[in-house]
Amino acid sequence: MSGRRRFAGFTILELLTVVLVAGIIAAVVIPATSGLEAVRLTHAVQASKEAIEHARSAAVATGRPTGAQFDPGSATITLVLVEPGAGAPVPMAGPMGTPLEPTDLASRYGTNVVSVSASEPVENAIWFRFDGAPERRTGTGRLLGELTGVAAVQLSKGSSTETLVVHGGSGLVEVVAR
Repeated sequence: MSGRRRFAGFTILELLTVVLVAGIIAAVVIPATSGLEAVRLTHAVQASKEAIEHARSAAVATGRPTGAQFDPGSATITLVLVEPGAGAPVPMAGPMGTPLEPTDLASRYGTNVVSVSASEPVENAIWFRFDGAPERRTGTGRLLGELTGVAAVQLSKGSSTETLVVHGGSGLVEVVAR
């Protein structure tokens, strides 16, 4: 038998290898998860843009005033329209005739609706008339007039903010801050 004793445990080389592999994994995973915030905000902005464009298309298709109503408190978007002779706007119906569910930006993307603003009052909604031109309406659906400037919807996720702009006259919807 030799005079050397064998101890159970890890060698310094094995420990350094484990630390090196853990460092490489952390270097890859941490930046990937921090970029997730920006990706979720981008998806929320795209969903908001699509909702506004859908409201515009629906206004042209139905010939009725149609809007995308933003609720900053719950971070939701509801597609609404003004029925002839009805008072307040009602949720737009889907293909099966049932009201469309609001898009919940908070639970789906973890984002907030910071504000809906314009050069003229818009009351947290972007409205379109029968020909697709943007207009301003009260929360009860009463017509205030044509949107002549721009309307902006600002969304945020953490420290990041993006803005959608709807141009008066044309109804063009674009993302202006990335």
